[in-house]
Amino acid sequence: ILVLAHWYVVSCWSFWAGGDSPGPRFWLSLTPIFILGLAALVEQMRTVSRPRLILVGTAFIVWNLLLLLQYSLGLVAPTGEIDLWLMVQNQFAVIPQIFSRIVERLAH
Repeated sequence: ILVLAHWYVVSCWSFWAGGDSPGPRFWLSLTPIFILGLAALVEQMRTVSRPRLILVGTAFIVWNLLLLLQYSLGLVAPTGEIDLWLMVQNQFAVIPQIFSRIVERLAH
């Protein structure tokens, strides 16, 4: 019930996104609750092989770093609504082009 109440209050707030930042600032106060869920997930994942866990964890980390790169390059608007489909397209179309340009510049 606490999470639902928090969600409702944040949703009604005129500045619900928490300002110009990537990520949900207003949800930080619920971190202990999220940690309990994460602990349950980790307990369930004990049956999964270690290499698979490392692969999935690395994929999530890389995905998040690329989203932060989009934000820092201005590909994602710092305020207002964000087009999720555009962000996913940028991950697979725009970001690889940026990396290829960087590699080309470093090669010369």
